[in-house]
Amino acid sequence: IAELEMNLASLLRSLSESQDQVVALLPPCRREMLTGRYAQQVDHDIEADLIGACMWADIIKIVGKHRALRAALGFDTTKAWRRATGGLDDFRNSVMHPSTHEILEDSADGLARLLRRDRTLRDLLHRTRGALEAGGEVGP
Repeated sequence: IAELEMNLASLLRSLSESQDQVVALLPPCRREMLTGRYAQQVDHDIEADLIGACMWADIIKIVGKHRALRAALGFDTTKAWRRATGGLDDFRNSVMHPSTHEILEDSADGLARLLRRDRTLRDLLHRTRGALEAGGEVGP
């Protein structure tokens, strides 16, 4: 999950648009929260950028709305991207807090869900690695 997040963030940073333009793909309430987090990082002399201040869910949402980046990863539509990434935010939280979530669920359904998410992550990692190896350059 961490590598996928870093890969997607690297691809977002490689876009020809400014980070302000990229972050503008988020809903206003998320942009406001993000710019506030970024301002705090700057105030505390933390070397950061807007993409680095994004939460995992924000990164997923931005990539899904950025047509060229989404296409570079092999997803023609926002719907296809959402279908591929649906549940990954919850999965990340489950991994980070395993005692309270489904990651420890002792059932066939829980194991099947875990295996599906593993396949999804491996596929997305393959796609992002390919995009980065291609130079990470994505048009607007």
